[in-house]
Amino acid sequence: MMRQIFAVIFCVTLLTACDSYDRVNWSPDGKRVAVVASDGLRLADEAGNLSAPVLDHATICRWLPDSNHAVVVSTKETTNWNDIKELLSASERAKVSRIGERMWKSGSIYNSNSPDVLLVSDAVLYLNYKYGTKPVRARLAKILKMDAPVSETISVLQTLDLSSKNPSGGPVLWRTTESIDDVRISPMGTLAAVSVDTTGSEHKIIVLSLNGGAATTVENSLADFPDWSADGKSLFYILYPNRPEEKCLKKINDNQLQWIATINRQEIADAHGQVLPKCPAAKTLVELPIAGDSSSHVHCMADGSVVFNSKQRQFPSITKFQAQSNLFKLSPDFQHVEPMAPANELLGDKLDCFEVNQDGTKIAVPGSHGEVTVLDVASGKVDVLEKAGPDGLTFIPHWRTKDELCYPTQNREKDRAHDVDVVLQSLTEPTHRVVLSKDWPVKSVGFLKVPLEPHKMEKHNKPQHNKPQHNKPQYNKPQQNKPHLH
Repeated sequence: MMRQIFAVIFCVTLLTACDSYDRVNWSPDGKRVAVVASDGLRLADEAGNLSAPVLDHATICRWLPDSNHAVVVSTKETTNWNDIKELLSASERAKVSRIGERMWKSGSIYNSNSPDVLLVSDAVLYLNYKYGTKPVRARLAKILKMDAPVSETISVLQTLDLSSKNPSGGPVLWRTTESIDDVRISPMGTLAAVSVDTTGSEHKIIVLSLNGGAATTVENSLADFPDWSADGKSLFYILYPNRPEEKCLKKINDNQLQWIATINRQEIADAHGQVLPKCPAAKTLVELPIAGDSSSHVHCMADGSVVFNSKQRQFPSITKFQAQSNLFKLSPDFQHVEPMAPANELLGDKLDCFEVNQDGTKIAVPGSHGEVTVLDVASGKVDVLEKAGPDGLTFIPHWRTKDELCYPTQNREKDRAHDVDVVLQSLTEPTHRVVLSKDWPVKSVGFLKVPLEPHKMEKHNKPQHNKPQHNKPQYNKPQQNKPHLH
């Protein structure tokens, strides 16, 4: 919380906490749905009967393959330096104390443009512990302009036992002052890939064993949106450029460059679903243009292919950038890329929020104005389930089964308490549609009224696209055998 306050005071671009877009998640067996409601984590059955809150301040819930356990993320605020200190390394604690002592001595922030400003809230908690809250507030009156107490947000990742009517908390796997954006469970249910917002402008991916143990860092740069291969041995993720390096740029014409992201593959686990003692270097599979404020996601299919969204472009000349985005499939041998939807089929414009069904035959793609579209993978045909829904996407559609999709829809009945509802729609029986949220308490469905925030890529502080960098730029040659979009 305090990081967000300082972002306002010092005009620092800082976005913390996860985008609460994945609010409704069905268990693998399709019998229960986890709802990250406005008043805590709740469970519901296929008829929409909602349980009491299971966990307060929940932000993410991911089911394990057994449908009886889950990994959840929750947050709590603290004003106690000791709570923060134990989550920091020795070097981080030393850095916080140095920043705090500078503030105490000068009564101000020594450099508001420095990345160290992100540690100011921790430094204030350190000073409160050392000198007392009242003396610190008096001495730093110019900084602490708000009456709200200085606090820090701690993200807690733990397991939950949901096998009984009285769910119970399991072991805490990780606690951090960084913001956890997403969690992906390996197919064997042994590992969790965690996407972490480290500073508001950078991300990293770590892997945690659900049996406990130290975290393994997969990528400590601008990496995000991980997904597991079907065999659970590898992670695929998007890596964004974090510096204006030549290798992150491609030529459009004599005076313009395009920023490039990549799809990477990292071998991470053995055949038993345990982290390898030493992971090999990650491999770059595909280069992607960074387009506007959108981002690319990946999904690993059962046959070893990889589905991702991107703006179309031509290689190797890279002279034509098409306006239309699409879903693409990377072949199992990682050598060929082909578009999945014909140019005349219009998918929803929130391609970075696509969701693949259980058998890989259909892909749901929402739109920013509440549209819900479904792509048939075999034929390329697109069906429109919702032409227009809520004014802005409130949560990502989620498959209950391979033929049932759960999504938000605008409530047009005058006597209903909710403006937006959660519905379960059958694709094989179009008339079979269940309104799950019709009896949900108003205090639980506040999230249905709030459109999703601009997507995570904006956190990455992307460079301006197509901006001339040099009069005569030099470029690294593309790696051989790397598939190109056509």
